[in-house]
Amino acid sequence: MRQRGRPFPRMFFLFGLIRISDSKFSFFGLQAVFGDPETSFAFALFGRPYLCWLIGGLLVIFVFMHNGLPAIEKSGQSSGFWSRHAVALCLLGCMVGIGLSFGQVWLTPRPDIRVNAIKSLYDHRYGNLGDPWPAILAARQLSQNPRALIYNDRQVAGAAYIYPPIAASVYLPVANLNQSRIFSILSLANRLLFVAIYLLLMLFLFYESRPSWKAIVVILVLSVCYYPLLRAVELNQSTVLVTVLLGVTWVSLQRTFHAAAGIALAAAVAIKPQLVLVLPFLILSAPRVIWWTMGTGAILLGLSVWYAGLQNHVYYLTRMVPMLSAGYSFYPNHSFNGLFNRLLLNEPIHIFALAPKTAAVQVLTVVCGLLTYSAALWVARRQRHKSHMALPLFGFAWLCATLVSPVSWEHHYAPALFVFAWIYRQYVNRGHELPAWLLIPTAASFVLVACYFDIFGLHGAIPQLLVSYVFYGGLLLAVVIGLMLEKKTGLSCINYN
Repeated sequence: MRQRGRPFPRMFFLFGLIRISDSKFSFFGLQAVFGDPETSFAFALFGRPYLCWLIGGLLVIFVFMHNGLPAIEKSGQSSGFWSRHAVALCLLGCMVGIGLSFGQVWLTPRPDIRVNAIKSLYDHRYGNLGDPWPAILAARQLSQNPRALIYNDRQVAGAAYIYPPIAASVYLPVANLNQSRIFSILSLANRLLFVAIYLLLMLFLFYESRPSWKAIVVILVLSVCYYPLLRAVELNQSTVLVTVLLGVTWVSLQRTFHAAAGIALAAAVAIKPQLVLVLPFLILSAPRVIWWTMGTGAILLGLSVWYAGLQNHVYYLTRMVPMLSAGYSFYPNHSFNGLFNRLLLNEPIHIFALAPKTAAVQVLTVVCGLLTYSAALWVARRQRHKSHMALPLFGFAWLCATLVSPVSWEHHYAPALFVFAWIYRQYVNRGHELPAWLLIPTAASFVLVACYFDIFGLHGAIPQLLVSYVFYGGLLLAVVIGLMLEKKTGLSCINYN
């Protein structure tokens, strides 16, 4: 077994390369080399207090992880030379990618909205009530008149209530409070849900072992750096609750608690109905989860009709769903639909409004979505009657459902944390060895999904392709999971739990 190195001398050496004095920053004299420190790349990258701490923290994480953190190690197993160095390079690439994403945004004239999202974790004043406000108003309407119509298919710009009727009940306890009180309660609730997601990640990663203090710190830092989740917390989005429900589903599948997995999945589908696309992937590997999901879903549907009336359900299916199929050109929409809307329509990507419905975008979205979903189902079908495959199939199915949905905001990729955690478990279960052709795209997909890059300065059709970087990261991650499920090049000994 490889001996662990001593991380602290290396860490102090890395910090010794950086000199800070009188709020000025130098890194190997880059300020002098690049000229004017106020406009140089070096100053943009190393002259900001937040970035100084970020780079130092990332270096610490890299040193810890390169020395076996966080490991669920198995005695008697050793890593090959290339495997160790491929992992080190991938980890370093992730750290550099996160650091450069901060540097890239600081080179632009616009503020880094990710910093605001991080601040919202400890100060609710940096949060936002705009996204959940239509749902709160819908809950208020239904509390005053159970048969009120809560949808408006004429509103094409800004936030609107576009969820199934029962989703409004989430905000029923606060619906009739004043706005400042609602803001405080939702901010606190979302922070508590963020903690719940972190704890579920720990349960998922360390199913058969106890985590070290290094693992606890690193996973917390990575969670805090994970932009889709931060954005969901900042916006007080229902995505945070959905991520908790999906996390409960993952942990329950891992422990073969099929009833809990089915109930949690049904609750998630009630809020995000596109998640129903997950169910066909589990028919052969986890049929009991399907039955529990369908049974719970039937109960929730009955409660929904009782809560909001039949009219709202008919209106949602016949008016809202077709309207939403047009999708958005708005830059956070990371789906096939968002990609084609931005490429084919001359719509501003910074305006939050439904795109005009065009045949070309609709056809391309449907064709690409069907091809992606069919290919994923074909891979899943090859794993039939293998109950131990339910866990990776669920992650694979969730990812495909997110990719093919017409509207997939950047924060909808928050649950991908659990997919990355599953890949890490496979790396550990195989004695810290996975082929480089799996490790490298996984690291690349993490950088693309987890980071925020400023894309507002891009003009023209080809540069507009870069706007969908989160979508590409999700697509790349789906390919990695698909290849692992196919068990190519000696992956047949993977433990899928």
